[in-house]
Formats: sequence, C-alpha cells, structure tokens
Amino acid sequence: MEAIISTQTHQNLPPPIPYCQPAPKKIKLRSIPVISDSKINKKKVSEDEYWNKYYELSDVNYEWNNGVLEEKPRADFESFQMYLWFINLLIEYLKTYSQGVLVGLEIGFKMALKGRSTIRKPDIALIHADNPVQMGPHETSYSGCFDMCFEFLSDSNKQAIERDTVVKKLEYEQAGIKEYFILDRKALETVFFRLGKNGKYHKIRASKNQIIKSKVLPNFQFRLDDLYKRTSDKELLEDPIYKHYFKTDLKQKIDIEKKRADQADKRAEKEKQRAENANIKAKIAINELAALRKELEMLKQKDGM
Repeated sequence: MEAIISTQTHQNLPPPIPYCQPAPKKIKLRSIPVISDSKINKKKVSEDEYWNKYYELSDVNYEWNNGVLEEKPRADFESFQMYLWFINLLIEYLKTYSQGVLVGLEIGFKMALKGRSTIRKPDIALIHADNPVQMGPHETSYSGCFDMCFEFLSDSNKQAIERDTVVKKLEYEQAGIKEYFILDRKALETVFFRLGKNGKYHKIRASKNQIIKSKVLPNFQFRLDDLYKRTSDKELLEDPIYKHYFKTDLKQKIDIEKKRADQADKRAEKEKQRAENANIKAKIAINELAALRKELEMLKQKDGM
C-alpha cells in the first residue's frame, strides 16, 4: 500500500531554543555516528522535507539524523507488554505527585547539537512541571527539550540496538536530557543513565534490593525483577516499594470500604450481643415465671387440703 504523504507545511517545526542546546564548549564531545540499515535510511533529506513529507507517515516511522532518514524498528509483543507495565507505573506516579506530563505516540523533538541537528521520537518522554517549555494540547511535535526519555529496545537488528544504546545516548547526553532509561525485555541491554554535573551520563546503580530510583521524579522507584516479571497490580498495591504512589486513589477507596466493613462488623457484633443478652434475659424470665407458677400451684394445693 502506498504511503499517504502530507504536502502541507508542518506547523510545529521546533526551532532551536536555549533550553535544548549544545553542551558547553568546555565539555569534550564525542562524535555521533549515523547508522543506516536500509536503502531508504541512506536517503538524505533536508529538515523541511522531513517535517513535510516523512514526519507524519502512517505506515513507516522515521527519525531524522542530521540530514539522514532513520527508520524506527517495530516493537515485538513482549516489549509492548513491558511498555504497558512501565507506563502504568509512570501514569500512577504522576497521578499522585503531579511532577509533569508524559509524551508518546511518535511525537518528536529537535535537538540542536554542536554542528548538527537531529529529530527523535522517544518511545516515552517526560516534560517536567518545572520545564520552561510545555506542550500545547494540539501540538504534534515538541519545541523544547525533554527531561527524561525512555526507549524500549528492539533487537530486530544490530543497527537498531546500536542506535538506542550508542547514538541516542550521545545525543541525549549532549542535549542535556537529565535521565535516559533503556529497557530491554531480555535484560541484556537494560541500562539507566543520569546526567552528571560534568555534562556526561553516569549509570544509575540499582540498590542491594535491585531498586532503581529517579532523581528527576522524586519517589519514583521500581524493582528490576518486577519489570521483567511484570508483577500484577494486586501485588504492587501491597508492596512497600510502590504503595506510596501506585494506585493511591484505589487504596483510599479500599481503606474506606474496609473501614465501613469493619464498622458494619462491629455493629453486627453489638446486635448479636444484644440479641444474645435479650435471649438470656428471656430465658431467665421464662424460668422465673415457671417457678412462680409452680409455687402458686403448690400454694393452691395447700389451701385445698
């Protein structure tokens, strides 16, 4: 099927802005390679041509690396399941802490790096609440610089792996993206980076309990084993690692319902106790009445003698 190509000028062309700028000159930058793994990827196009012709293609998802088209690989089912599990965590965290907004669905952003530019479409990205550039509700690209980027690794080919683990790492580092998470369903290439004061990425080390913590999102944390097992919501609700931010509204409802149930149980217990007491009193009264009748009968018999 032929691709439907838009001929309209892209209305959200992200201009280079101070917030998403090259790293300071004092930082020695490593060269960023261009990886091309197909004939179309080797095609060179201008930035305007990319925005107008390739950015919104419906059947192929392209990024733009300094004049070269790069096709984003398709995800496999297991990676998609990991994506759903992880984005669920992020959504629940942001419901609780309101630290920013998530961006996805192939929304791209431009990075004006030193001597070159690229346009990337992270699988998930975060715009922090403190970021000076926020997205409008009808914008189809982002004109600022994301605070966090998340890529779910596709191992469809070696080039795709290298693009996420090498090329984008260098680009995001030089653009000043504060944290970059690479998630691999096979756990071979999973790695988490945080931007240091020297402008370089440093690996975020897991704790002894295999907990990964973000600094961009305070109190956001997860266990690596849960990521790969995709631990159920029911288990996460009771886990101290997640319970402070995961489905807190549901927990509140559960707590309210539990409190109501406890109160109902207490009322039922009181009613039961009252009933038992009333039953005991009734038996005592019956026994007393029977004793009185017996005594009255005996008195009658004595009078008849």
